[in-house]
Amino acid sequence: MYFDIGDMSVESGMSATPLCVVALGNFDGVHIAHRKLLEKTEALAGKLSSKLGKEVVSAVFTFRGLKPAVGCITDFERKLELIEACGIDRCYFADFEKVRDMPPAEFVSDVLLSRLHAVGAVCGFNFRFGRNAAGDASVLRDELLGHGISELSVLPPVFYNGIKVSSTEVRKAVADGNTELAAALLGRPYDISGNIVHGRAVGRRMSCPTLNLMLDSGNVAPRFGVYFARCLWNGNPLPSIVNIGVRPTFDGEYGESLPLCEIHLLGNVDAFPQVGDKVSVLFDKFCRPEIRFSSADMLYRRIADDIESAEKFYLSR
Repeated sequence: MYFDIGDMSVESGMSATPLCVVALGNFDGVHIAHRKLLEKTEALAGKLSSKLGKEVVSAVFTFRGLKPAVGCITDFERKLELIEACGIDRCYFADFEKVRDMPPAEFVSDVLLSRLHAVGAVCGFNFRFGRNAAGDASVLRDELLGHGISELSVLPPVFYNGIKVSSTEVRKAVADGNTELAAALLGRPYDISGNIVHGRAVGRRMSCPTLNLMLDSGNVAPRFGVYFARCLWNGNPLPSIVNIGVRPTFDGEYGESLPLCEIHLLGNVDAFPQVGDKVSVLFDKFCRPEIRFSSADMLYRRIADDIESAEKFYLSR
């Protein structure tokens, strides 16, 4: 369940809000270190339910509208879906601009305690909050203790092959086209979602029809190039070859090009998405960078080679 606390006040029925243990953070991407936080939150909620003799639910407090300069890994709605899929009972959020300038003491008393009814909290070692990011885990502990709450778990960093797992590292892997590393840090394939839009039928004229997705300008841009990927539609992961980029071979022919995700489904597909349908693209492997070819015929030959490579890749899985 999702709750926008920016639309709620203590007087508007928050007394019915259950006690909770709340995980704190932005949770962009909901990567494997975030999942450790969420697992700890669920465990602590169970412990306090037994200790207090009443229900204590697991919860997350996160932000809407906090966007790094290079873009987010997931959009806000996808982030909430991923958090809920981890088994968290409630997800509370507020617009970042509404809480960014709150003094740390006010954030704890007004948000965590009065609105969320927190009896425990979980955060990462590098969590910051409040005006000018003045609050850290130590400040959070002191403020909670001042209200008689001693249950705060601060989790240490999580490492993968010597890399400290973070949203920053995931964004870097995505921007570099390193889909294997991104998947390892996320604990799942990196994906993008959207609705199929009309294209220019260039691929169809080249006997290589594509489904087209506009890239979300608020999200980190994957490295331009060709990928082996699966197009998830109606629960079916359809092996595909995907191009991310601006189609430089046809630059100028159709005017200014915006970055686009072009999906060519492999093999004979009886049913496939139509314009307006929502699909997700799960990136499995980077094949090659986007290249400007000297002619459409040269591009077509290379696409044929890419398709053959993709078919061999998926046959071997």
